[in-house]
Amino acid sequence: MILKSIMAIAPKMYDAGNTIKKPIFDTAKWLGMDKAQKFFDNMDAFADAIGKVGHVLGNPILIFNALSGASYWVCIVIGLTGIVLYVCGVKKALKYSGGSLLGFSLIKLIEAGLNAI
Repeated sequence: MILKSIMAIAPKMYDAGNTIKKPIFDTAKWLGMDKAQKFFDNMDAFADAIGKVGHVLGNPILIFNALSGASYWVCIVIGLTGIVLYVCGVKKALKYSGGSLLGFSLIKLIEAGLNAI
C-alpha cells in the first residue's frame, strides 16, 4: 500500500513543468555585469596559464631537459665560430670551441644522471 502511493507520487516529484520559466533576477541586464563577466573570463584564462607555468617551474627537470635539447645547436654554433675565428687569426677563439664541447659534454652527463632518477 505504501509502496503504491510512493510510486504514484514519484513521477510527479521530478516534473519540470512546475518550475519558473524566467529567472527572478536577470543579472545579465544589471549595470556592469558584462564587464564583470569579461573580467572573470580573463581571470580564468590567466589562472590556467599560471597553472601551466607553475607545473613547469615545479619540475626543474623539465626546464633542464628543454635547455639540454637546445644545447646541441648552441655548441655547434659556438664551436664552428671559434674554429672560423681561429683560422682568421684570433688565437683565443680555439678556447671557445673546446669550452663549448666541454660544456655540451657536461650538460649531457647531468641530463643522463637526471633521467636515471
